[in-house]
Amino acid sequence: MLNAFGGDCLLWNEYKELIKKKILKKEFNSLEMLEILNKKVLNQVEKKEIITDIRKICKAKNSTDEEIEKEKDINRQMRLLYKQLLVYLTGYLEDYCDFLLEIKELNDYKELVHMFLQARSMQIENPCIVSERSNNIFDEIDTKIYNLCREKKNVNTTHLRYELRENNMTVIIISKMEDEIDLDNLKEVCKQMYEICGKNIIVINTNDYVTENNTMPLLLPFFKEKDILEEKEELFFDNVKVQYISVQNLVEETLQMDMLIDYIREVKPYYVVNFGGINYFAKLVNAVVPTLTLTTNEQEKCTSFNTTITCKEDIKKGIKEYKYKADTYDYDFIENIKKHIVKVDKSKWVKTEPLVSVCTLVYNHELFLQEMLNGALMQKTSFPFEIIIHDDCSTDLSAKVIEEYQKVYPEIVYPVYQKRNINSLEVNIMEKIVYPKSRGKYIAWCEGDDYWTDENKLEIQVSYMEGNPDVAGTFHEALLKTKNGDFIEHGGRELEEKDYDTSYCISKSATRIDTATVVFNKEKVLPLPYFSKYAKTADYLLFITISLRGKFHYFSKIMGVYRMSDNNWSSTVLNNPKKYKEFTMSEIKWLLELNDYTDGKYYNEIAKVIAVRGADLVRVIEYEEVLDSIRK
Repeated sequence: MLNAFGGDCLLWNEYKELIKKKILKKEFNSLEMLEILNKKVLNQVEKKEIITDIRKICKAKNSTDEEIEKEKDINRQMRLLYKQLLVYLTGYLEDYCDFLLEIKELNDYKELVHMFLQARSMQIENPCIVSERSNNIFDEIDTKIYNLCREKKNVNTTHLRYELRENNMTVIIISKMEDEIDLDNLKEVCKQMYEICGKNIIVINTNDYVTENNTMPLLLPFFKEKDILEEKEELFFDNVKVQYISVQNLVEETLQMDMLIDYIREVKPYYVVNFGGINYFAKLVNAVVPTLTLTTNEQEKCTSFNTTITCKEDIKKGIKEYKYKADTYDYDFIENIKKHIVKVDKSKWVKTEPLVSVCTLVYNHELFLQEMLNGALMQKTSFPFEIIIHDDCSTDLSAKVIEEYQKVYPEIVYPVYQKRNINSLEVNIMEKIVYPKSRGKYIAWCEGDDYWTDENKLEIQVSYMEGNPDVAGTFHEALLKTKNGDFIEHGGRELEEKDYDTSYCISKSATRIDTATVVFNKEKVLPLPYFSKYAKTADYLLFITISLRGKFHYFSKIMGVYRMSDNNWSSTVLNNPKKYKEFTMSEIKWLLELNDYTDGKYYNEIAKVIAVRGADLVRVIEYEEVLDSIRK
């Protein structure tokens, strides 16, 4: 018997050393280790002895905080592998659930995806380890991968239906073909989609290996990331011609999702079908175009429309129902908007100059605009106001929502529509477009995804400023609304109802004042200082400028809501290293200009903010370098 790490047989202790050696050398592969265990260890060591030892290892005390990070990581990887080996050796449900719980704690994206795939393979090989409990944990891991994928790629999944009003007869089918049955069903899906919905069929396959029959594998071509949008192969499924794109596997698929989303935007399909079960790409596309999932498993429903397939007739029925719902999706949405437009009498304002201009920036806010517009129109005031609402070429139904409100309130709602997205051209929309169109003495801000909750908000703030000419602006308390709809209070704000000076605005206003709460005197505050051209966001500099031009008064009453959505500054800039680096550098630049502008009066406050931004900048640059090394 040859020993150690290359012979024909391995003792159990030698095998454990081999595991650690491979982990240290970053040559660790769980499938390879399972194969070595099966071929070289099990014939030398009793299975019961190995199982007993593994249970001891898995129950051992976890690494302490004092241990170096590298050692903790090695121990974690070894524990993960041992739990996988345990399931392989025992086939027990409890061991499998324990293994899944270990996987669930992983935060490294690639490792999490890899082990998830291993766990899925184990279910296929051993149905006895599948239970309601294991499925629940499995679903939690599945959700974690999906969320990490979105964070990793910062994928823009804003709804595209407004772009797609012209039916170009294009259908995209996202498929996870795994065997000849899937391939046969996919042919039926293509046939029915061709006959019922469209003539141009594009198949995006997220599993590159398909078995055509039991003996002859069909290996459809894999296109590498850089070529995926350029290389297309035409195939025939029965008599239906399809364009074919393949994505290698789940790990590669998620790295390419931003490119695939761009491809969806370029192709502009009117219908999208997800065939073959839960698919991360399909989940993301569903936010762009409402998608049909056709699945043989009731638990794999994951998009807006879902049909469980028990026979081929179900495919035809599901596609017909989906077509009807997809065709009426926009109509139903707008009809519902029209039903809930707030009814107020503003007839006495006709042909009168507004005292206040409510200024709103909109980009893909279709789901939130009704709350914003209703919150503004419900305001009970002793003065007229106007709503200037700028839509920056939204790709969803935002423009249509604005149009419906403008029809009802033509003397109040003044839309500005862009034919191309000008924010991407770094145009200061407020200063260059919205402010010049405003007629009011006062400007009230409210972004398209925020809204006001108090019908007396404008009256309270404007009346105060009218009675106190030395006040340049006011703001008030607001609630934060999380993505899941919960309301929370601002952490650590706890302000007194009083005036706040420039020192406070420099130090705190970037995180402590919400734009939807601010009303300011246009004549006092505008134009902003010359260095506003460097500012990537307008609010922070605006708050500082208000405090420089007069008093900035705070009301402790809650009168509005700031929404923490996927489409606000925090999600689009903070989660994008490149954008955040540009933002940080520009902010440091105009803060330095502010120091000169104020003759160094606020040097200490400005220096502290710059120090924090500088630390953020170093962190972001280092993060970018890490990402670059991963990509290489």
